[in-house]
Amino acid sequence: MKIKRILAAAVCAAMLTGCAADFDEFETYEDGALSSGEAERSELSFGTGLEEITVTAQADPDPDKQITRRRTPVRQIRGIDINGNSPSDDFYFYRSLLSGTYKQAYDQIYSALYNGSRTINMSVSVQSGDIADIVYSVYYDHPELFWVDSSLTYYMNGSGIVTSLTVNFNGTASNLQNSQQLFEGTIAPLINLAASLPNDVEKVKLVHDYLTNTIQYVAGSQYNQSAYSAIVNGKTVCAGYAHAFQYCMQKLGIPAAYIVGYAGEAHAWNLLKLDGEYYSMDVTWDDPLGNPATTYYYNYFNITDAQLSKDHTRDAISAKLPTAYGTRYSFDSYFGGTAYGSDFTGLDYSSTMPSDYNITPAQTQPAQTTTSTPAQTKPTNTEPSYTTPAYTTRPTQNRRTITDISTTGATRTGTTIGMRWTAGLTATDMMT
Repeated sequence: MKIKRILAAAVCAAMLTGCAADFDEFETYEDGALSSGEAERSELSFGTGLEEITVTAQADPDPDKQITRRRTPVRQIRGIDINGNSPSDDFYFYRSLLSGTYKQAYDQIYSALYNGSRTINMSVSVQSGDIADIVYSVYYDHPELFWVDSSLTYYMNGSGIVTSLTVNFNGTASNLQNSQQLFEGTIAPLINLAASLPNDVEKVKLVHDYLTNTIQYVAGSQYNQSAYSAIVNGKTVCAGYAHAFQYCMQKLGIPAAYIVGYAGEAHAWNLLKLDGEYYSMDVTWDDPLGNPATTYYYNYFNITDAQLSKDHTRDAISAKLPTAYGTRYSFDSYFGGTAYGSDFTGLDYSSTMPSDYNITPAQTQPAQTTTSTPAQTKPTNTEPSYTTPAYTTRPTQNRRTITDISTTGATRTGTTIGMRWTAGLTATDMMT
């Protein structure tokens, strides 16, 4: 049964990007390997909509300025998973690609952004030519940073060392506590229901079905580069679908990466790991424009990169992640191609959301619309092992103070709810 949430608020989110790079090794396509519906698919449109992060370089006013190294080590902030465990380093796909020093820079940037700081005075030496990939890695690993906007400026000294960053935030940062409550509370019923299922692939299918049933693809929709736009607003583009899927997988303890690349236009999808095998997932393209309200698609559910390469290619940084080669948990292999959509009638919003948000499930979803229907024409790697946390959500607990340092130097102090923390925060020394 299709459902639609009635939402009481809409705010903004983070915009991410990538550029295209072809995969020479993915030249073949396995005919018939995808699920049925090819003829029907030819009559549908498939959305993209990934936007670029604007990165601006500026000379530091003091060309001789040096970074100020901390006396205490740079630390990685970690959450506590649903079982009370702290996730391993390898869970963060893009962070795992960085050197030890650059991991420290990543940790500093993530910590600052998570705590609401717009201006970051670097305490780790980073060459100006490398800072963009480090920032992208933070964005791509952390869909919970929905208040981070799509542009940033970095400042460098005369030696090309980055001395500071100024990152733009969107409107959700002005009332971050409420934004996080709404974000977490909206998705919590799905996470709780999925966590009750007996195995991971069924959890994956439930999330896939929920997102394709509750989100409308709307090109140009507000704040559409974030998980927030998908989960709370219910209107987004590919970036929002992919961030929302990644966020849900992380909470359920399933390793999932946000992949950027090209599919006729700049596009985003996901890579996930189930029982040691990697799979590609494009929730956006399983929710095509013109999708009838009673129809489910699984053409891009847990497929290989060899299959996906028919119409998708990863960009440079995403190309460094493991190749999707798994077949055990493809839709046809596991469900036999006979499973249909999930039943969401058991979702209970009342226990997780304040009553004034008035979020209730409805029984139907209107036909999807968009301001444009982009035509589609057109993701090798050493495989690290990953251990992934499942994050729980407590919208009314574990508040902590944040300090927001603006570019003018003014300081604002408020409280926020750690969307990924349930049993307090831990920090592990990442100095190497």
